[in-house]
Amino acid sequence: MLGDRVHVVQAFAAMIAEIQDKSRKNFDRLMALGGSLDKAADYYDAQDDEYYKRLRELEKEAN
Repeated sequence: MLGDRVHVVQAFAAMIAEIQDKSRKNFDRLMALGGSLDKAADYYDAQDDEYYKRLRELEKEAN
Protein backbone atom coordinates (compact mmCIF):
# COMPACT_ATOMS: atom_id res chain seq x y z
CA MET A 1 0.00 0.00 0.00
CA LEU A 2 1.36 3.44 -0.95
CA GLY A 3 0.51 5.04 2.42
CA ASP A 4 2.60 2.43 4.22
CA ARG A 5 5.57 3.00 1.95
CA VAL A 6 5.65 6.76 2.49
CA HIS A 7 4.89 6.42 6.22
CA VAL A 8 1.68 8.47 6.12
CA VAL A 9 0.03 6.24 8.72
CA GLN A 10 2.99 6.54 11.10
CA ALA A 11 3.16 10.31 10.65
CA PHE A 12 -0.58 10.61 11.27
CA ALA A 13 -0.35 8.41 14.39
CA ALA A 14 2.56 10.49 15.69
CA MET A 15 0.61 13.69 15.10
CA ILE A 16 -2.41 12.29 16.97
CA ALA A 17 -0.15 11.22 19.87
CA GLU A 18 1.36 14.71 20.02
CA ILE A 19 -2.07 16.34 20.06
CA GLN A 20 -3.19 14.00 22.84
CA ASP A 21 -0.07 14.83 24.87
CA LYS A 22 -0.62 18.57 24.46
CA SER A 23 -4.28 18.17 25.39
CA ARG A 24 -3.35 16.27 28.55
CA LYS A 25 -0.81 18.93 29.54
CA ASN A 26 -3.27 21.74 28.86
CA PHE A 27 -5.95 19.93 30.85
CA ASP A 28 -3.59 19.66 33.83
CA ARG A 29 -2.76 23.35 33.54
CA LEU A 30 -6.43 24.29 33.34
CA MET A 31 -7.20 22.19 36.41
CA ALA A 32 -4.40 23.92 38.33
CA LEU A 33 -5.67 27.31 37.19
CA GLY A 34 -9.18 26.38 38.29
CA GLY A 35 -7.86 25.44 41.73
CA SER A 36 -6.02 28.74 42.00
CA LEU A 37 -9.12 30.68 40.99
CA ASP A 38 -11.18 28.80 43.60
CA LYS A 39 -8.62 29.72 46.27
CA ALA A 40 -8.67 33.36 45.21
CA ALA A 41 -12.47 33.41 45.25
CA ASP A 42 -12.51 31.94 48.77
CA TYR A 43 -10.01 34.56 49.91
CA TYR A 44 -12.04 37.43 48.46
CA ASP A 45 -15.27 36.04 49.91
CA ALA A 46 -13.68 35.92 53.36
CA GLN A 47 -12.34 39.44 52.88
CA ASP A 48 -15.79 40.69 51.81
CA ASP A 49 -17.34 39.10 54.90
CA GLU A 50 -14.77 40.80 57.11
CA TYR A 51 -15.36 44.20 55.47
CA TYR A 52 -19.12 43.75 55.83
CA LYS A 53 -18.75 43.00 59.56
CA ARG A 54 -16.55 46.07 60.02
CA LEU A 55 -19.04 48.24 58.16
CA ARG A 56 -21.88 46.96 60.36
CA GLU A 57 -19.83 47.75 63.49
CA LEU A 58 -19.10 51.25 62.21
CA GLU A 59 -22.80 51.80 61.50
CA LYS A 60 -23.70 50.68 65.03
CA GLU A 61 -21.07 52.99 66.52
CA ALA A 62 -22.34 55.90 64.43
CA ASN A 63 -25.92 55.43 65.68
